[in-house]
Amino acid sequence: MANESQQMPVKAPCEALILQYVHDVRSRERLNFGILLVCPQKRFVSFRGLERFGRIKAAFPAVNTTSLKDFCRGLHKLIAAQKNDQLCIDWEQERGAVAMFRKLIVPSDSAIEASDVLKGVTASPEQTLQWLYSEYVPQEPIKTRPREDGDVWTDFAKKLHSKNANILGKFITRRIEATHYEHTFKYVYKNGVYNIIQPLSFDLSEPDGIREKAVSWAGKINALELNKSTDSRLMLLIGDHSGEGNLYNKAHYDGVSILKQAIEGTGSVVAEGNTDAAIDKISTDLQLRN
Repeated sequence: MANESQQMPVKAPCEALILQYVHDVRSRERLNFGILLVCPQKRFVSFRGLERFGRIKAAFPAVNTTSLKDFCRGLHKLIAAQKNDQLCIDWEQERGAVAMFRKLIVPSDSAIEASDVLKGVTASPEQTLQWLYSEYVPQEPIKTRPREDGDVWTDFAKKLHSKNANILGKFITRRIEATHYEHTFKYVYKNGVYNIIQPLSFDLSEPDGIREKAVSWAGKINALELNKSTDSRLMLLIGDHSGEGNLYNKAHYDGVSILKQAIEGTGSVVAEGNTDAAIDKISTDLQLRN
């Protein structure tokens, strides 16, 4: 007879949830970013999540990665408290992953959701958590081409269409001819004045490229003499970068500051992740409010 040390580990029931970032609650687009595993018989609850969010940023450039990082850090702290008996868990009542999810997690917004429950048995919850994480949370960034100005407009146009299907039919093109320069804008609507929307993607391969693009457009705005115009308003719609790190964040900040200075008094700079007010204004301007 095998002695006790040679006996197979006892398996116990476990449940897991895949935590998901939901980019658009209407389209239900989502990506997995973590696993919550609960094994009541072994008094085990743990979470494994992404530390870097380049993959999600590549798929959804407007995502607030800081919010996701804060969420993951907060969940780790709660679980650490449980391991130190600082978090009161009634293992007889809170036996499942869903119950534990509701106890540990109060998402700040609808961007974080959980999958259907995955059920099984395990002799080693830690190993099972690692396997589930490697199986359901891909680590390699999604390879996508850099977003161009037209891509920023396409995403914005979808939001306009969702507000009212007739809005896009009201847009026209407009050519502005100044003393030394002329340019045709593709996305313009008229409501007393010509409201010009110019999408600008900051999704460039190098941080300095963001500043150079901003300087280039600041020069165009100046050459078009828009600050002297009484019949045109320009909205610069800024598409975020997909690069990670302070260098990209600083370049983005500098680029936006350059454009705000160039457009002061004649328009506005709007981040594509913060367009609700702009969409409401366009709808109101065109008298297409739902």
